[in-house]
Amino acid sequence: MKSQYWIILVVIVLLIGIGVGALFTPKAPTFTVKGAEINSVNLSAIGLSFIIEVDSSYPVAIPIKTLTYTVSYQGRDGPIQLASGEKKGIMIKPGKDELVIPVLVSNPSIVKSAFEVLRTGEIRLIINGSATPDFLGVAPAVPFSKEVAVPVKLGDISGDIISSVGSLAGSLLSTK
Repeated sequence: MKSQYWIILVVIVLLIGIGVGALFTPKAPTFTVKGAEINSVNLSAIGLSFIIEVDSSYPVAIPIKTLTYTVSYQGRDGPIQLASGEKKGIMIKPGKDELVIPVLVSNPSIVKSAFEVLRTGEIRLIINGSATPDFLGVAPAVPFSKEVAVPVKLGDISGDIISSVGSLAGSLLSTK
């Protein structure tokens, strides 16, 4: 009779433990595209970076298995993919954190957007992707997506292009 009480007590304690554990299990982190900025422009490529804000309720830093992304230009005829990629080996800290993802766009499609950029002074980008955090073997993919308007300073672009042309001309003249 006494052993039945112990078994019942152990089962009750286990059920309470599972219930409490389920209540305090943290939810998956959220990934939100905060913005983007152009870092450099030359005749063959545009360097930009986009910022992802991460909000993790986990009490410890957790690794990201993969973070995949695509960057598209919102053109008149619809989105034109400019770049895509995958990052690995990222650790996200507990609480709020920011990830800065650098991207080099060397795509002829960007030339199509040049006139629109000159007219408006900004480029509209669509950033899509997903992050797959790995916490105790559980790895749910968390999607993110946002359209951002990135301001483009025409003086900076013309200065970068003139500098690129000057470097190219200098290297051509010095080889003769």
